[in-house]
Amino acid sequence: MSWRFPELVLLTMLAVAGCGRTPPPADPCADGHCPCVFDSDCPLEHTCVDNVCVRIEDYLECLTNGARPEECNGRDDDCDGMTDEGLGERACERSQGLLTCAGTEVCGGAAGWVCDAPLPGAELCDGIDNDCNGITDDPFVDVNGQYFGKQNCGGCGVSCDVIIPDAAETECALEAEGPHCRVVLCPAGTFPDETRSTCLTLPDPLCQPCQEDDDCRGPGARCLDLGNDERACGRDCGPGSAWGVTCPVGFFCQDAQCFPTSGTCLCGPTVLGATRSCVIDTCDGFETCESTQTGFEWGTCDISAHRETCDGLDNDCDGLIDNGFLNPNTGRYESDLHCGVCNNDCTRRWVPEVDHAVGGCEVASGRPECHILQCTTETLGAQVFEWVNVNGAEDDGCECRRRQGNTTVDPPDLGTFEQLAQGVIDENCDGVDGVVGDAFFVRPNAAAGGDGSLARPFRTVGAALAAFPGSGKVYILVAEGVYREEVVLFEGVQLYGGYSDDFLRRDVLQLATILQSPVAPGVGAQGTVRASGLGLGATRTILAGFHVYGADAAGSAAAGTEGATSVAIAAVNVGPNLVLQNNVVRGGRGGEGGRGSTGQTGFGRQQSTALDGQRGIDGRRVDGDCNGTFVAGGSGGVNGTCPASSSTRGGNTTCPTFDWNVSPIQGGQAEYTSVGSNGAGGFHRSFDQISGPGCSHVTESGFPTSIQTNNGGDGTDGADGAPGANGLGCRAAFGTVVGAVFAPWAANSGVGGTDGGGGGGGGAGGGTARFGNTFNDCPAHELGATGGGGGAGGCGGTGGAPGGSGGGSIGLLLVGPGVGPTLASNRFERGLGGRMATAASAGRAAAAAVARSAAGPPRGPARTAARVATAATAVTAAGAAAAVVARPTACSRCGRPARASRRATTSRSPTT
Repeated sequence: MSWRFPELVLLTMLAVAGCGRTPPPADPCADGHCPCVFDSDCPLEHTCVDNVCVRIEDYLECLTNGARPEECNGRDDDCDGMTDEGLGERACERSQGLLTCAGTEVCGGAAGWVCDAPLPGAELCDGIDNDCNGITDDPFVDVNGQYFGKQNCGGCGVSCDVIIPDAAETECALEAEGPHCRVVLCPAGTFPDETRSTCLTLPDPLCQPCQEDDDCRGPGARCLDLGNDERACGRDCGPGSAWGVTCPVGFFCQDAQCFPTSGTCLCGPTVLGATRSCVIDTCDGFETCESTQTGFEWGTCDISAHRETCDGLDNDCDGLIDNGFLNPNTGRYESDLHCGVCNNDCTRRWVPEVDHAVGGCEVASGRPECHILQCTTETLGAQVFEWVNVNGAEDDGCECRRRQGNTTVDPPDLGTFEQLAQGVIDENCDGVDGVVGDAFFVRPNAAAGGDGSLARPFRTVGAALAAFPGSGKVYILVAEGVYREEVVLFEGVQLYGGYSDDFLRRDVLQLATILQSPVAPGVGAQGTVRASGLGLGATRTILAGFHVYGADAAGSAAAGTEGATSVAIAAVNVGPNLVLQNNVVRGGRGGEGGRGSTGQTGFGRQQSTALDGQRGIDGRRVDGDCNGTFVAGGSGGVNGTCPASSSTRGGNTTCPTFDWNVSPIQGGQAEYTSVGSNGAGGFHRSFDQISGPGCSHVTESGFPTSIQTNNGGDGTDGADGAPGANGLGCRAAFGTVVGAVFAPWAANSGVGGTDGGGGGGGGAGGGTARFGNTFNDCPAHELGATGGGGGAGGCGGTGGAPGGSGGGSIGLLLVGPGVGPTLASNRFERGLGGRMATAASAGRAAAAAVARSAAGPPRGPARTAARVATAATAVTAAGAAAAVVARPTACSRCGRPARASRRATTSRSPTT
């Protein structure tokens, strides 16, 4: 079966052949570090040119536009084998408002020029000259370079309010040894220590036994002498006292000290009910004067106002540290507010409104740790959504939202390059773009013997396709890597590429999943990916997210045959439910066409006596009058193969005539009017009066001033045959599809050269006339020699047989009467068509074409580069008559003719 122009034939990205020029290498194979024989020896995106791998993009750019001045773009613009060379460094600036920062910019390859100058802004205290005025942190340091101010005391970020959190007011004091944070004012109930470094809680020293002032705690407290050898502490009640100027009940202020009203601190009937301060370990309390059965005495020290806090101390002085915060059985901090250590509050680590997670303390690991205990839910309209911690990481909380209970609905995204680069939508929050239970997984570095599960992926796409029928799976998900295999799609299978090794990320461009045929293109089925008869019904078949490359053809075709065509994707008779979306597609290198044969040499270049003209008859002397004597010239050469190239007879000899009555004396000319291209006859002479009967003296024609030659002239050369015309290139501008296989059109043969013309015959030689005016006349005359016949011309050579057309490089080949597949967001990249055969009668390579945009004919002998299709367009046809055909470049001069034979040989008349 074959489809021709009346049906739909779409060739997407049929690329041109190379023009024979060697482009420079480019990374990662710069400087010839990647030798090669075939394109398959090179890394991806490279091609083999003169046994060196070079970037295809640079190669085609050099072929199309030639060398240009080097620019900073990561490309070899000047085609000298180096990238971005000689660009060096240069000064640069970045400005914002009225501020400008200077720096140096260097070439960053594909990123262009990169300037290291910072963006200027308001000066911050960070050790950097933010406003680029030459002074670092200038608003925050004094003339001596010392950092000052409460927010940056002694260094950036050193806040006095943070350093002394229990103070009511702080300051940055510039002291001899440098800036230090100091207390200015303490809150009520506290006082600054001697160095003003912190605020201490005010103790109550009243009535504590003492011997000297240092025994009394608190600012301004003194040891009072109460008489009767009783000494007890008072406390400051003067102006500015930390306790205030009022003494508690049972005490009065005297000399800025609180004294007991009873005059004693000893418990007795006069002070019954009075209280005084007391201390147990580090806990201040109070005790009350009470009446007991044995008398009056101070009661138990009440320190109940002290509450235990989680700080590693015995705050309530009960002999236990952090009791109430430690698990009494394990001795560990296991509460949500104090997990592992004091004040490690797990409930504040994740903010439910932001992280969608609720934290708590867990001890399952053997030690208390903060973990997410549950993810939150939310209601939007009538729909309830739940958040899921898919990746198991807790630093980003619960990152995935799904409809509550949805674990089975998440078709893989088709999308576009940009969408997938920004992340996919995991609708069921199982960590994969798709449903894990609905998929076979493929990864090229998976262990052998996998079953296609997420834990044990298949190693090849072919293994997944073989296991797919009857498996209950819905699609096949393929991880990044190179898969050197051919893929034959069948109805209903869905393949998605662009996944990371763990299948948790997907990006078609960054995580390239590459399909490339391992078999060089030749006769038979074409295409790394093939589809036939798919998408015509209601079932969808999908190929999305892949880089599909055609295989590279190897070597040249046999003489006179076309080069092999490389096809990335071939689709025969398919419908819109075959979906090709978000793929990068490129045909491989097309094969070189075979050499054409040379035309046969025309008859006449060989040695043949039949082609030669016959000699003329020698001149002779004859007695008596001429009486109309006539001698014929030699016969012309004959070419029996092409009679039109035969020649003419040589010049004839006639009776010589001579006129003595003119001056100069003029002799007649032998056969003056020559036949065709014959040479002119020689001029006759005459025996003159001096000769006498012996005919011993001759007068030349034209004597005495314009003497003319007696020799006959050469015949003229026969005309060259016209060169044969070049072959008319390919017999049609389009390739053809036969049996669903693309082939370029064959070229026409060259046209033969026309026959060469025969040479002219030689002119006859002049004779000598008899002189006869006196009694002693010369009694004789001479007949000149006749001309030799002209040689026959050669026959034209036959036209050369055409060389084979170069094979095409096709990204997408669509064949058949169907409306075609659904194409969306695909990128078609240029490949390299097959080169022309290297022979005189070689065929040109097929050139590039793009869907709906056929390439024009080649410019002279050079081969044109293909256009690039950045996006494919779905092709539809309303009936078989609406043909869309891509146009390969015409194979101009595919058959070069043999030249006609050179000039025929000519005869020359003998001289007299």
